[in-house]
Amino acid sequence: MLVVAVLIFSAVAAWTFTAAPRYLSAALLRIDNRSGGGGMLDQLQSIPGASLAGLGKDELETEIGVLHSRHLADAAIDSFSLAVRVREPKNGRRFLELATVGELEAGGRLTLDRSADGSYSVSAEKWKGAPTPQPVLARGDTIRLGGLRLRVIPDSAVPDRFVLDILPRYRIRAHVDKRMEVRRQDGGSRLVLVSFEDEDRQLAAAVVRKVVTQFMRETQQNEQNDAASQVSELRQQVETQKGRVREAEEALRAYQQSAQVLAPEEQANQQVKRVALLSAQVDALTIERRALAKMIDLVRPRAQGGREPGAYRQMATFPSLIANKGIQDLLNSLITLENKRAEFTVRRTEDNDEVRGLNQRIADLERQLQRISDQYLEGLDQQLSTASQQIRAIADTTRILPEQQMQYIRLVRDRTIASETYLLLLKQLKQSEIADAIRLQRIRIVDAPQVASADDPEYPKPLVQLVLGALIAAAAAVGLGLFLELWSDRR
Repeated sequence: MLVVAVLIFSAVAAWTFTAAPRYLSAALLRIDNRSGGGGMLDQLQSIPGASLAGLGKDELETEIGVLHSRHLADAAIDSFSLAVRVREPKNGRRFLELATVGELEAGGRLTLDRSADGSYSVSAEKWKGAPTPQPVLARGDTIRLGGLRLRVIPDSAVPDRFVLDILPRYRIRAHVDKRMEVRRQDGGSRLVLVSFEDEDRQLAAAVVRKVVTQFMRETQQNEQNDAASQVSELRQQVETQKGRVREAEEALRAYQQSAQVLAPEEQANQQVKRVALLSAQVDALTIERRALAKMIDLVRPRAQGGREPGAYRQMATFPSLIANKGIQDLLNSLITLENKRAEFTVRRTEDNDEVRGLNQRIADLERQLQRISDQYLEGLDQQLSTASQQIRAIADTTRILPEQQMQYIRLVRDRTIASETYLLLLKQLKQSEIADAIRLQRIRIVDAPQVASADDPEYPKPLVQLVLGALIAAAAAVGLGLFLELWSDRR
C-alpha cells in the first residue's frame, strides 16, 4: 500500500512540476440591449430556477453565442496561425513569422534544425494533407505548409532547433473551444467574461483581444448595415405609400366630380328637407282643391246651368279667392253695379234698357267668377301634378344617395388609411434616421485583456495539484489494501 501511494504521489508531483504551464488572459465586456436598458428581464437570471423555466432569456444570450461561434474562433485561428503549435523551444513562437494564406490543411510534426550556414533542415513526421515541405529552409526564406506560410525571423538569438506540431483545423477548433470560455457574470448583469488559456502568455492575450475586437467591429458593422437597410427600406415604403395616398386622393376627387358629391350626408339632409316641404305643399294644395271642388259642386246646381249666375257670387267667399286682388276688384265692380241698378230701379222699370244693361253686366261678372273658380281649380290640379313629379324625382335621387354615400365613405376610408399609414412610416423613418445619427456604442470593454505574469500560471497550481495527488494516492492505497484483504480471505 505504501509503495502504491508513493508511486502515485510521485507521478502526480512529477507531472505537476514538468507539465507546461498554461496562462489565462480575460476581457470583461458590457453589452447593452439594442433597445436601451435591460429592464426586468435582466433580473430574471438571479431568480432560482429561472433558467430552467426559460425565463430571463434575452438578446444577451445571442451575443454570448456569437462570441462563442466558430466564425470568431476561425478569425483568431487564421490571424495567429494557431494551427502551428510550437513544442520546442518554450516561447519559440516569437521567432517565427506565421500567416494563413489558404484553406489547404496539413497535419504532422515538423522539425527544423539549424545548420552552420544559417539554413534549417526540415524533416516531417506523420505528414498528411498538403504536399511534404521542402527539405531545406534557407535563411530568411518562407516555407509553405498547406494553407500556412512559415518564416524564421533572422536573429542572433534564434534557437537552433524548432519542433512544430501542425494541426488540422478541426483539432485546433476543438482546442480553442476547450480553452476559451465565454460566460455571463452572475446577478443578471450585462457583463460578459471572455477568457482563453494557452502555454504562450502573449498568445493568450492576443487571442482574447482579437476575438473581442472582431466581435465589436462586426457587431457595429452589422448594426450600421441593419440601420442603413432599415432606413433605405422605410424610404422606399414612404415613397410607395405617398403614391398610394396620391392615388386615393385622385380617386376620391374623380368620384366627387362624376357623382357631383361633396358631402353626401348634408346633401341627403337637404333632399329630405325638400321632400318634407313639397309634401307639406302637396297636402295644403290637396286640401284647398278638395274644398274648392266641393264648393263648386254646391254652387253649380244653384246656378241652374248658368240661368242663375248670382249663385256664383258665393265663390268669392272662398279664402284663397277672396284674398286675390283681382277677385276683390271684381267684387267691388259688382257692388258698384248693384248700387247703380238700385238707383235706376227707383225711377225705372225692369224693362228699361239701362236696367237691362246693368243686369247683363252683373250677370257677366258673376259668370266670370265661375270661370275664375274653374281656372283656379285647374291651377291647383297643375300645381299638385308638378309637386308630385318633383317629389318622385327627389325620391329617385334619394334612393341612390345611400349607394353614393357608401362609395364616398369607402373612398374617404381608403384615403384616410393611406394617409395615416404614410404618416406612420414617415415617423418611423425619422426615428430610424435619428437613432442612426445618435447611435451609441452598445458594446464596451470594461477590462481589457492583459498578458499574465510568468509567475502566475492558471494551470497547474502546484499546491493544489500536490494536495489532490496525496488524496488520490491515499485513496488508491486504501483501495488496494481492501482488495488484497478480501482476496486473501476468499482464498
